[in-house]
Amino acid sequence: MAPAPMQIADVPAPDRFELKALLLGGASGMAAGTTLWILDLVQIWSVLQAVVYAGCGGLAVRLLQRDGRRAPFTQASAAETATVDSPAPPDLSQGAASARGAAEAEERPAEAREAAATLAQLDPFFSVTEQQLRSVVAQTEAAAGDILAALRTLDAVHARSASCLAATRGRMVGLAEDGDGALRALAGALNAYLHDRLESTRAERIAISGVGEQMRNLDALTIGLEKVGAATRMLALNANIEATRAGSHGAGFQVIARELQNLAQGSQEAIAEARRRVTAVQQTIDGVVAAASNAAQSEAEEARIQVLMADLDGIAERTTRIIAGMARTELTEIEALSGELGEQVLAVFGQIQFQDVVRQQIEAVGLSVRMLHDLLADLRQSLDGIEPTSPLRPDVLLEAVRANYVSQIQREADARAVGAQAGPAESAMIELF
Repeated sequence: MAPAPMQIADVPAPDRFELKALLLGGASGMAAGTTLWILDLVQIWSVLQAVVYAGCGGLAVRLLQRDGRRAPFTQASAAETATVDSPAPPDLSQGAASARGAAEAEERPAEAREAAATLAQLDPFFSVTEQQLRSVVAQTEAAAGDILAALRTLDAVHARSASCLAATRGRMVGLAEDGDGALRALAGALNAYLHDRLESTRAERIAISGVGEQMRNLDALTIGLEKVGAATRMLALNANIEATRAGSHGAGFQVIARELQNLAQGSQEAIAEARRRVTAVQQTIDGVVAAASNAAQSEAEEARIQVLMADLDGIAERTTRIIAGMARTELTEIEALSGELGEQVLAVFGQIQFQDVVRQQIEAVGLSVRMLHDLLADLRQSLDGIEPTSPLRPDVLLEAVRANYVSQIQREADARAVGAQAGPAESAMIELF
């Protein structure tokens, strides 16, 4: 049958201290390295804990290297002293057990008692460290909660801003369309007015041409009146000749002939004055008609009017396009800024998630510190000669620490620490909000 595994109680009392000191040094070094790795994200505690645990390891090494160090523990020496330190049989009385414990306590060196006292002094450190970690967790949770509340408020403001931007965009587009309609209506009214003016100018030119034609007809009338005046003068001259030929009997005809001659002279003068005035008016009308009926000038004016109307249409179109372009540009920039704000909000949400991950990792670190405290308490009990309630198993401590990993990053750091390759990613234990 295979031999039973050796226990610490099977070792003689003088050599038991050597074995426990060796376990203390190894456990302290392992705990320091593990804690340094666990606190990879929380550097503020790693240095302090490394110093304390290194001190524990150094104390154990100093105890192992003292001048009066005993020979290394072997299986043979254990067999030789089995009768001294073997566990008491079940029927051993309580008084005998107390006497044996007192004897073993007297056999322990002073260094063992000093190491146990030193480990006992670490209790306040672990209590303070645990409270500090709890305080960090509480502060992180409070800060994350405040940031989350602020971000929710910001998200509500962002939603209201988006709604307001949509309404503003609709109003700006409506204003641009209304402005375009007003400009087009103005251009249409001006175009109609200019068209009416052209038609009125043509009608006025035609009317002026008709007046000129009538004045030319008056010129023909004055010519006829001049002919009547000339005939009247000839009649007066013939009457005067006949009155002279009749002698005293033609005196009355001579008076009539003289009156006819005076009438013909007055008519000729009046007709001459009328001709001068008609000629002056005719010249004025001809000048106006000539100026109004100039085809080249009329075409040029019409062309300028058409260009002006086209310019007005172009101005209306460009103004509308500029207004619409400005509205689109401003709204695009505002939407871009709004989108950037949304991305920033999402980024901050991610940071909050990261803070929550850190909080859970800190909680895992606190649990590891408590487990390490329990292990060192067992070592202290062993140095005091009291059997620990749980076996002194540092590997179990490391496995318990690994069981509390909450992210793949911790597993990869574990693999780097032991020089192994990281395993496949497991399901996340992180609680996200």
